[in-house]
Amino acid sequence: MKLMITKLNALLGISLGGTALKVFSLKIIGVLMNFVLTLIISRKYGAASLGDFAIIFMLLNIVIVFGKGGLDLAATKFVAKYNAEQQFDLVGQLMRKIPLLTFLFSAITAVVLFLMSPFVADFLDKPYLLDRIRIASIFVVPFALLVVIADIQKGLERLISFSFLKEMSIFLFGLIGLGFFIYFFDSSDHLEWIIFFGISITAIVALVVNAYTLGRVKHKKIEVEATGFDFNRILKYGLAAFFVGSFDLINQYVGIVFLSIEYSSVEVGVWNVVQKLATFVVLPLFAINAIVAPKFSRASALGSLVVLRKLYMQTIKLSVIATTGVLLVLLPLRNFVLELFGTDFTTGGLALIIMLFSAFINALTGSSGVLLLMTGYERIMRNIVFLSLMVNVGASYLLVQDFGISGVAFASLVTATIVNVVCFLIIVFKVKLFHE
Repeated sequence: MKLMITKLNALLGISLGGTALKVFSLKIIGVLMNFVLTLIISRKYGAASLGDFAIIFMLLNIVIVFGKGGLDLAATKFVAKYNAEQQFDLVGQLMRKIPLLTFLFSAITAVVLFLMSPFVADFLDKPYLLDRIRIASIFVVPFALLVVIADIQKGLERLISFSFLKEMSIFLFGLIGLGFFIYFFDSSDHLEWIIFFGISITAIVALVVNAYTLGRVKHKKIEVEATGFDFNRILKYGLAAFFVGSFDLINQYVGIVFLSIEYSSVEVGVWNVVQKLATFVVLPLFAINAIVAPKFSRASALGSLVVLRKLYMQTIKLSVIATTGVLLVLLPLRNFVLELFGTDFTTGGLALIIMLFSAFINALTGSSGVLLLMTGYERIMRNIVFLSLMVNVGASYLLVQDFGISGVAFASLVTATIVNVVCFLIIVFKVKLFHE
């Protein structure tokens, strides 16, 4: 980690040491808390209960994509842009208007989810989840708000606030909620209230953080006269980013959807654990993405192609080195780790091998998707992710019945390969990042 920080410092000419270390640490802590939460649920209540829990959390994650409307990515890009240009008045306007729009979009989305909950439960072949889906709709608004506010913090390069809100706090408060749940109820019914509790507390913290940060932005000395607030441009970007975010998120949950339809909640629970374990491989890349996203936007706004190229190449080197280390540790220990969750989870051994290599492929091209999103190529990124979604759905449909969890894992591997190869080719031939 010290080597990664030293290289970033040398590249950017600023001191990132403390911030980078804290961002990476918070990401690690958040993943570990998620791991512990999953481990406790699986050991105490079984794979089926974990599967139902994963389905409800999946629905929330998919639905808030519509609730955010792409405003989370727009917040990162344009807050970083205006902040780099020292147009602090425009930054303040974004910090007020984006949460308000998010509240409106997410409230409409929550109502739609509530009304469509019978159809959703039938589609997933889980009619017993109907009431739980209706309850989940209540938490769409706070979930969407906390995510958007976290990305505003990222645009301001307040990466510690961003990492705490988006990567760690839900699982921190979720673990606290799990303690209360076990003490007062100790039942496998409605385990999703653990996450609902984490979302609610984190949303309150996010609103306080946004208000505090807005106050600080207002008191900044305005060095450059505002050039104008083009909110239509922001909404257009948000629309393109919405499609990227929705396609990408659905890609992550295609496996859960097909397994939920074709198999029981046990298989869904096993797949959920496999995905979480594979996440450990790309942890370094996630941390790097959080750090470089606003810097990509700043370099693009300032027209500095040299900085973009150096920064992008550095993300490849750092992510490959770090993820290789994690892969070499986790791969030989995969069966032991799966057994920690219970005997039902040992069936995911082959799927975990496939997913570990799928995650490693993401590291080979560094922060390619983030670069495209932060430099004006969001429409191209939308098309790439849509293509990958179609491939993932098609491959999962063909493979899930005969190969189960391993089939959807292979579909994910194919999808990851397509996305990363195409993104890299676009960067080379369209962005012309390596042309002098």
